[in-house]
Amino acid sequence: MNKYSRSSEIFIERWLPIVLIIVAIWDLRVEVRILFEHFTYTSLIFALTSHPLAVLVILTSPLFFRKNRK
Repeated sequence: MNKYSRSSEIFIERWLPIVLIIVAIWDLRVEVRILFEHFTYTSLIFALTSHPLAVLVILTSPLFFRKNRK
């Protein structure tokens, strides 16, 4: 195993979950702002259905860090 494969492994284990969470929050920034300003169930459903990948990343983010603790 060379040093480049180890560094890419470290990046995937430590930094990729953080980058995914940041990108998911960035994707949902407008909908979160709308929900904070004026909450309606319609806007909540719209946010969940129009950004399913971002919602999935945020919901599964505790699993990323639980896996890395072992």
